Amino acid sequence: MPKRPRSQLSKHSSQARAAKIRRMGESSPERSQRLAEQNQRNSQVRARESSVERSQRLAKQNLRTSELRARESRLERSQRLHEQNVRTSDLRQRESSVERSQRLAVQSLRTSELRAQESRLERSQRLHEQNNNTIDTIVQQYNSNDLTAFVNDNVPKLVPDQRHAYETIVDSVNNNMGRLFFLDAPGGTGKTFLANLILAKIRQSGKIAIAVASSGIAATLLNEGKTAHSTFKLPLSVSLDQRSTCSIRKNGPLDKLLQDASLVIWDECTMSHRAHVEAVDRTLKDLRSSANVMGGITFVFAGDFRQTLPVVNRGTRADIMKACLKSSHLWTSVQHLNLRTNMRAHLHGITHSNFPQQLLKLGEGIFPSLNLGTDYAVTFSLGQIVYNLDSLIDAIYPDIENLHQNDFRWLCCGAIVSPRNETVNEINNLIMQKVPGEVKCYKSIDTVTNIEDTVHYPQEFLNSLNPAGLPPHELSLKVGTPIMLLRNLRPPNMCNGTRLLIKELKDNLIVAKIITGPAAGELAHIPRIPMIPTDLPIPFKRLQFPVKISFALTINKSQGQTFKLVGIDLRKECFTHGQLYVALSRVGAPDHQYILLPENNITSNVVYREALQ
Repeated sequence: MPKRPRSQLSKHSSQARAAKIRRMGESSPERSQRLAEQNQRNSQVRARESSVERSQRLAKQNLRTSELRARESRLERSQRLHEQNVRTSDLRQRESSVERSQRLAVQSLRTSELRAQESRLERSQRLHEQNNNTIDTIVQQYNSNDLTAFVNDNVPKLVPDQRHAYETIVDSVNNNMGRLFFLDAPGGTGKTFLANLILAKIRQSGKIAIAVASSGIAATLLNEGKTAHSTFKLPLSVSLDQRSTCSIRKNGPLDKLLQDASLVIWDECTMSHRAHVEAVDRTLKDLRSSANVMGGITFVFAGDFRQTLPVVNRGTRADIMKACLKSSHLWTSVQHLNLRTNMRAHLHGITHSNFPQQLLKLGEGIFPSLNLGTDYAVTFSLGQIVYNLDSLIDAIYPDIENLHQNDFRWLCCGAIVSPRNETVNEINNLIMQKVPGEVKCYKSIDTVTNIEDTVHYPQEFLNSLNPAGLPPHELSLKVGTPIMLLRNLRPPNMCNGTRLLIKELKDNLIVAKIITGPAAGELAHIPRIPMIPTDLPIPFKRLQFPVKISFALTINKSQGQTFKLVGIDLRKECFTHGQLYVALSRVGAPDHQYILLPENNITSNVVYREALQ
């Protein structure tokens, strides 16, 4: 560093000395002011220095921040580009997989079509072979020699009206006339005997004859008989506003059977809803490709319109008549064949020869009576009168305390009938109390079919329901008591209405002996099954044994059955067409039935005259 000239140094030192002398000579206020000014100047200098430093520091921070942001943006851009590349790659792969899937789908479709064509051909061949085998099996299962012997033995036994019906129906079958008949057969006129004879005659010649009935009990009385619902796959619910058809698969065994059938006999047709019959007509026309009535099959309806008519839930008299077969358009094509000779009465001799005529008059509503308005109050000469329920029970079941010692056959010979379910339940409970032995109680499991309704219908409410055709929630049984099936379990041996005798009561199984029908004497095992009633607004399911005690039956349930001894409880009057006629026509003689009347000894005989015209 160059040295200052001496003159400058002297000058500076002179100034410093002068300033020092001034400071020494200045007063205290002056010094304070000077120091304040000096401090202010120092502060300003420092402020200028700190602002510069701060600016430098902030500049450095901004620089570092910019560098960080630049670095982050580069990373983000790289990451974004990487994600775009990945998405692009995925899209390309997806597009290629879609194309590949489409290509494979087209290949699979072609393969499926080829396989479907092959399977249709194979299925058609298999069904054709199966159908032929089914028809061959049905034809071969009948022993021609036995059928011939049965026909030859029984044709001579036919009375004139039976012979006329027999020859007319057989002639229609042999000449492929495809006629529609109604066999008007009051109770005891040999309708079942004649039907089985006609079936044997047609089957004897190698033709197909189908036997069906509206009830399970009536079906068991026909040779190879089944219920109409199971044979024709009838819809469970029908309406007169719908053109219902049967659920029969084309090219199936049943289709082939109906195409080759020459004769169909439908027993107890008067109980069937006309919509069911019309559904069968439409189905047969379609299956057989024929515009003729019932597809051109000779079709025989058998029954008695004096008996009960179709049940219409909460229906009026007009509703019942609309559901009646006579209201169908098919009825105009029917040829009537009448049976009038009462074969049951013949078995009891000429002393009761007027009994069948009295029954017919009763069924037609012209039996001597007191006209009390729309119904007829009948005074009785058609049976033995009893005056209390105990007397009625003793007349039909005289040795009920020794039930276990008696042969099971005596139970199937008699029954007590009544119009209403509540009366039947009362009688059954009263008789079971007299039967020795321990009671076993089975409780059902009741659930609503729609789980959303669980809140609205508690378990206790469902348990309290006791609809017709369903066993009760609490089913009390004893070994040795007779029971009746409420569902078809193993037709034709175990169908709705079959009566059995309890042999053993297990926790989840009832062992019983069949006492009615073709399998009488055989042991049967009855499990719990789920049952859903169709006549309630509340859809629910009951898991219970499908049975009820059968010392007593409803009159409707007894239709189609024959007893040696019957008790008729009429304390509550009959409420619909034909009930009284059905109750009084279960036996062949008036001294074989006992009647419990109301206190005035008269009861209503409800007859719909329009059903008999």
